[in-house]
Amino acid sequence: MRKLLCSLLLLGSIYAQDFFKFSTIYGAYSLTSPVTKEQQFQVTGGQLQEILNERDDHTIMTFGIRKLARFGYENKPEVWYTGEEAPINESVAIGNVPTGWEYVIEYSDHKEFEEEFTNKEFMLRYMGNSFLVKANYDYRGYEDLEFAGLDMRYKKNFGNLALSLGVAGRSHPAYLDFLPIDLWWDEQDIDTDEFIPFWLFAYHKGFTDEWAEQYTQYGYQYYDWKWYDAEGNLVASTDEQFYKQVYGEIVRDYNEEWAKDKGYQNELSLSVGADYYKYNPKNWFHFWATTYPVTKGMSDYSFNYELADSEMDFDLGLVYGWKLTKQFGVFVEARYLNMYDVKSYEAKTGFNWLIY
Repeated sequence: MRKLLCSLLLLGSIYAQDFFKFSTIYGAYSLTSPVTKEQQFQVTGGQLQEILNERDDHTIMTFGIRKLARFGYENKPEVWYTGEEAPINESVAIGNVPTGWEYVIEYSDHKEFEEEFTNKEFMLRYMGNSFLVKANYDYRGYEDLEFAGLDMRYKKNFGNLALSLGVAGRSHPAYLDFLPIDLWWDEQDIDTDEFIPFWLFAYHKGFTDEWAEQYTQYGYQYYDWKWYDAEGNLVASTDEQFYKQVYGEIVRDYNEEWAKDKGYQNELSLSVGADYYKYNPKNWFHFWATTYPVTKGMSDYSFNYELADSEMDFDLGLVYGWKLTKQFGVFVEARYLNMYDVKSYEAKTGFNWLIY
């Protein structure tokens, strides 16, 4: 999908006059101090000691290029682009240009909350008089979420209302409706309804245990299982510690790797959209809806909508503003996104009162 987006970008630059005109190339680096936690203490050797956890600074390095037409109600961005902007016209299917290209290509490297990850965003959109084409690829490292799509629709304008209908090809890693670890138990002919010998899976992943004599910090003797990883490093001093702190990560990593080994899964969907936009300086209303009411899986592990809470994906948004007087106005902004049975929503409302 990334190769397809690059090809479309290259074709656009060749065939579309002024393709890069009014675009902005930007780069930014931000540094913030880490979040300070409350003081924590522990008792060691009969002494109360403060736990000191040094935390790294939060940093974000971003590079990108963008060309997007703002809607009338959107505020002009700050003097500089930093990559932290999230304009509405990135998410809608129909932008604020009659015809032409819009695009966003952005890469960011993050070090936050003791985690290191990258985010990648590619969006290319062409608006014609009677059709639209939108291609996108998103990778969000912190959430470990990746998806891509190519949406092609016929568009019909009815004044301020635009209706669109077409097809969308979508691709993503395997989102499973079962746990691969359950398949592993089946392969071992183990009936998990009766009893689960959890340690067998740990042995399978290279972990070993040892029944060992141990002592508390006060010198009391006890026996428990010590656990070691495949390299022989001690990972847990007791069974309880191993199953609470280590075992869950082993199972999670196994499930994720099993799904990744299945490669990208592809789907073909019916794409239906409705966009209404009317703006004047005193009153504006913007509503958009994109739905995929029918989806056909094209791969073995395509998303199973029959088992999902929602049988179709959709993206709904609303922006409304009303300046009742020169000094007082109210606004409402909302968005509801449902993709692959993962729901995300946000809403804002408020007022502005200018005193002078």
